[in-house]
Amino acid sequence: MDPERPKVTRPSWLWVYHAPKANCVVFDFNLSRGQSSLDGFFTPEWSGVVQTDGYSVYPAFLKAHTHVELIGCWAHVRRAWLNAIDNGGKPVAQIIAEIQKLYRIEEQIKSCSPEERAQVRQAQSLLPLATINTLSNEVLATALPASAVGKAAAYTLNRWAQLEGYAQPGHGHIHIDNNPVERDLRPTALGKKNWLFIGHPAAGWRSAVIYSVLGSCRLVGANPFDYLVWALNQLASATSTNVGALLPSDYLAAVNATAVKEQL
Repeated sequence: MDPERPKVTRPSWLWVYHAPKANCVVFDFNLSRGQSSLDGFFTPEWSGVVQTDGYSVYPAFLKAHTHVELIGCWAHVRRAWLNAIDNGGKPVAQIIAEIQKLYRIEEQIKSCSPEERAQVRQAQSLLPLATINTLSNEVLATALPASAVGKAAAYTLNRWAQLEGYAQPGHGHIHIDNNPVERDLRPTALGKKNWLFIGHPAAGWRSAVIYSVLGSCRLVGANPFDYLVWALNQLASATSTNVGALLPSDYLAAVNATAVKEQL
């Protein structure tokens, strides 16, 4: 609810960025769902991998940021095929079975190093991926475009380069899907049911900050209250060069280091 627009509500969005290597999550409140939100978050010189669902704004973002690599999400693909299973027949069941093979491989290597995961994917995941691609093309050739089966096949094949990206050499650090973001979003969905509205755009930004702190604490297993006490006590003397070392993961590392010293 925006006081500058009385008696009228306006939509707003929480964009969620989960960084597996840094072990943190950032919520970004925005009044737009377009590419401008992404452009405002990523600096022009940033390079790296962005893993997403199939929302149409991401390919447009990629065209404007050629130094960014886009990787797809298999959880969204699986969801599309599950929606089509009732009238999709044997080919759809086969595709879902092949996707399950991909996930069983991931379950077996989840505790491995990125290098080991990349090797296993090259040895075991490429065949199920090729089978899914072949079956999806066969389905697309006969399915009605507006049917659930046709939509699932089109969704898969239109994003195929991004979907097979996680199994490419050097990508062992990348997940098969972006389900961690889905988990990060759950508290906000519950909150939305409880309080329904955000009273002002500025309050939306503050909510995003709180969600970021609490979400990152949960990722590393840090007590949020203890973390805030630790971080706020150091924030007054922090500078622009070292403030980045006050994340929940840094707090946990400091606590563990103190515990080791006390044991010695």
